[in-house]
Parts: sequence; C-alpha cells; structure tokens
Amino acid sequence: MADGGWGNEGGGQQEQDFAMDGGEFTKDDLASGDTIDKEGWYHFEIVGVKNEFETLNDKGKEKSPCVVLTCNVLETVKGQCPAGSRYFHRIYVASSGGGAAAEGSVKSALRFGLGIGLLAATEKNGREVIVDKATGSTKIPASLWQRAMNKQFVARIKLEKADDPKYKDKYAVQFGAAYDPRDPSVEDVAKNKEALAMLGGTAPPKSPAKSDTAKAETPPKGGQPAGKPADDDLSDL
Repeated sequence: MADGGWGNEGGGQQEQDFAMDGGEFTKDDLASGDTIDKEGWYHFEIVGVKNEFETLNDKGKEKSPCVVLTCNVLETVKGQCPAGSRYFHRIYVASSGGGAAAEGSVKSALRFGLGIGLLAATEKNGREVIVDKATGSTKIPASLWQRAMNKQFVARIKLEKADDPKYKDKYAVQFGAAYDPRDPSVEDVAKNKEALAMLGGTAPPKSPAKSDTAKAETPPKGGQPAGKPADDDLSDL
C-alpha cells in the first residue's frame, strides 16, 4: 500500500521532482515580513490601515484609540532590517479611555501627516496652521488616515525603552517625524529606486519634519542612526 507521502511511487512522481532550490533566496529574503528590530533610517510604504477605536482592551482595562498603519520597508540596507520587514505606526486619536488626545499625540500625528503629504501648512488669519490637504480645513478627522494607503515616506526608527516594566521596549518613529522620500534633507538615505520613480515630481520646498516645531534631527549620510533628537512630550503614548 502506498504511503501517500511526497515523492512516493504510488503518486506517479519521483521525490526529486519536489526538491526546493535554496539558491533562489538569501537569508534576508527569509526575513521578509518580520517586524523591525534594528534602528536606522528606512524607506517605507504604507500597505495597511486599521482602526482600533476600542477604549477597553480584552482585560477590561482602558486603552488609547488609535489608527494602526502597517508600513513595509522598501530597501535593504546593510546592518538594518531587510526590505519586506514591517513596522506598525500608531496614530493616537484619543487618550486612554477615549478622552481628548493629549498634545504630544496631536503634534506627533500632525508631523506624520505633513511628512506623508496628507496635511499641509498654510496661512490663515495671519498665522501658519495645519490643514487637511484635500479640504483645506483645520479639522483633521480620524477618517483622514484611510487615505494614507500606498503613501511612501522616510523616517528614522529608534529603540524606545519602556519606563514601566509592564510594557515592552519598542522600535518606533519618534515624534511622528516622517519625510517625503524626495525631500533634499533625506537625499542620503538609501531608497528603493523603482518605488521612488513612481512618485515623480518634486518634494515640498520645506520638510515639515525638519521644521522648528518638529524638533527632528537632520538625517545623516548613508542613512545610519544619528544622535538623540530634542525632547518632546510622549507621556500619552
């Protein structure tokens, strides 16, 4: 009686017909899809947008409603996570339990929105304000982040140490500081050429992530980690 396994004679196939070629992939290829666990400057594409608006977790404890953006690394850089690695960026739309979002969360979200091109800085009533680029309104609804799908950006990932032992350390974009990949201030960060070519055109004249408000450091040569950025309020995250 045939055993029904791969390559048995009863199946009419020889075992070697099912052989796999290990030469088609590198070790980096096998890491594709893993979550980022190395610091550095990365070129990303947003490939998923998910609302997590629950105010309680599965244990009944309060949590902060957020929009989770799934970001894929587009370019492999020596010493960093390879192309295909994933980073989950959270836009906090409210504080723990559903109250108004803290100032640090709002600033972080606005910086990120500027960097990926969903928001814009414009002058209204004699002062510069941040508006929804599509509507010109200063009201930024949570639904805006649904338009983040397929947006590209460059950002620095850094390890953030948890102050409370109940929480884990995490790798994250600090202060929401994202850059348009075509921005001259990130020209030395390694990028995927094909993805970059799809953007076309030119970047905004001034990087919102590099403005005084953003408090973000200038990207270094070669896309490697730089020094510590200016302090900001992340207590609500």
